[in-house]
Amino acid sequence: MRNAIGILIFICICVSWSIAGETADPVMKYYLDGTNEKLSENILFVDYITVEATAVSYYQNIDYRGKVDTSDTAKYEIEMKEGRARVVQVIDSAGLESNVIPSDLKFVKPWGRDCFFYFFPNDTGAGDMSIGFDPSRPDSGYSPSGIMVIDRDSFELKELFEHFRQLDGFERYSIVYKFQEFEFGTAPVKITIQGTRAGTFIRQYFRQDIYLSDYNFR
Repeated sequence: MRNAIGILIFICICVSWSIAGETADPVMKYYLDGTNEKLSENILFVDYITVEATAVSYYQNIDYRGKVDTSDTAKYEIEMKEGRARVVQVIDSAGLESNVIPSDLKFVKPWGRDCFFYFFPNDTGAGDMSIGFDPSRPDSGYSPSGIMVIDRDSFELKELFEHFRQLDGFERYSIVYKFQEFEFGTAPVKITIQGTRAGTFIRQYFRQDIYLSDYNFR
């Protein structure tokens, strides 16, 4: 019992910072501020820069047993500006109407939502660091839960997992970003989207993996 109470106290101490301005843990604030400043250099979200990239999309419809029902591959040339994407050329057309590039590829910065953050007790203190986050209010379906992985020395964001209880008609929706550092800043190289919709008789499940490469900007 004493060990359990100790673990609970430790977890409570780790929950330290939210957008509401709670700064009980200056260490958490240090890493969140550093990551935010690093991302402010991200040229993808500068309003006067247009970014060009190649996008390869793998799309799967999944049945209620978890098996792939239908799948499709498509390839596009896209332009992005402030995280908004548009297709400028279809290289390999999609066989499924759903296999399109979402117009909004800009990830939600969790510190821009009503979330609280916490460290993990098994952190080794070296290399990459994982920071978890959850909505500050349990009934908030529009703030994500998830995990962000950063380099603790350079504040480079490497991975971001976000799960939404409610989002644009989805019963469940998650999006995972894998980032890479380029000369022009941090950019996603893979985006995985998974969601659940209510169908006429059964729920509909899908997964989409988007690979981004050949970045260029003007």
